[in-house]
Amino acid sequence: MRSFTLRANLALGRPWRVLTFSSLPLLLFAVIASAATENLETLTRQMKTESDFKVRLSAALKLGQLGDRLAIPVLTDALGDAQSSVRAVAASAIAKLVDREVTAQERTRAMAALRKVAERDPEPRTQNTAKNAIEVLDYYERVARPRRPKGGIFLDVARLEDSTGQLDAAALEELTKIGREALLASTDAILVEWPGGQMPSDKDLKKAKVRAGFAVLGTITQMDIQRSGKQAVVECKLSLIQATYPDRAARAFIDGKARLETSNRESAIERAKTLCATNIVKHLMGKRLAADVTGPGE
Repeated sequence: MRSFTLRANLALGRPWRVLTFSSLPLLLFAVIASAATENLETLTRQMKTESDFKVRLSAALKLGQLGDRLAIPVLTDALGDAQSSVRAVAASAIAKLVDREVTAQERTRAMAALRKVAERDPEPRTQNTAKNAIEVLDYYERVARPRRPKGGIFLDVARLEDSTGQLDAAALEELTKIGREALLASTDAILVEWPGGQMPSDKDLKKAKVRAGFAVLGTITQMDIQRSGKQAVVECKLSLIQATYPDRAARAFIDGKARLETSNRESAIERAKTLCATNIVKHLMGKRLAADVTGPGE
C-alpha cells in the first residue's frame, strides 16, 4: 500500500476550491458575516455602486458564501477595485465558485483579470491570492475540455462508498464528482462520460476505437480521529479496485492514506473528515489511477 501524509490548518471549506484569508489584512475578519442574507442582486449592486470599500469587501465575501456561480462576472469586475483587499477577496471568491459548468467565456475573462492582478498588483499578498485562483481556473479548464472517444480511455467511475459510516450520501456524491474531475484534469486522454449519456457496450468501445475501458470502485475504509488537548488528527484511507470494462474483471488494487491536523472542535473535525477524504480521492484518482490506466508517455 502506498500512502502519504497531509498536514494543514483548516480555515474555510475545501483547499482546492477555497483560499484561506490568513494572509489578508486583519480587516477582513471584522467584516465576515456568518451567513449571507442578501441576495445576489443586492450584493451585486453593492459591489458596483458603494463608495465605502468596507461594504464592497463584505459584499465580495458574501458572494463567495452564496455559492452561486452567477456571481463570477461581478467578482471578475471587482478584480479592478481600487482597494487591494477587495481584489484579494474577489479572487478568492472566484476560486471558490468556479467549476466545470462555468462557461469558457467567463473563465477566459476571469483568467485575464486574475493574471493582471497576479502580475501588477502592488500588494504581494493579493498577487499570491490571484495566482492561487489562476491555478484553480486552470484545473477546471482542463476538466472542461471536450473529449473524443477515439484513441481515448474510458473509465466507469462508480459512486464512492463509505464502510465507516461517517460520510453521508451527499458527501459521497461530491467526492465521486471530485474524483472524476481529477481524472479529467490529469490528461485529455481520459473520458468518464460517454457521448449521449448512456453506458457504452463493448461493441460501442470497439466502434469508437477507444484504446481501453476500465471500471473503478472506491471505498472509504478508514476515518479515525485522534484527540490530544486542543488538537486533533484525522486519518482516512481510500481503497480503489481497478477492473476491466465492460466485463469488470479485477485488474489492480490501489490504497492510500491521508492525514490532517486540526483543532479539537467538533465543527473543525467534521470539516477535516471531508477534507481528508477529498485529498486522498484527488491524489489516488488524479495521480495514481490516472497513471496506471494511461501508462507511460501520457
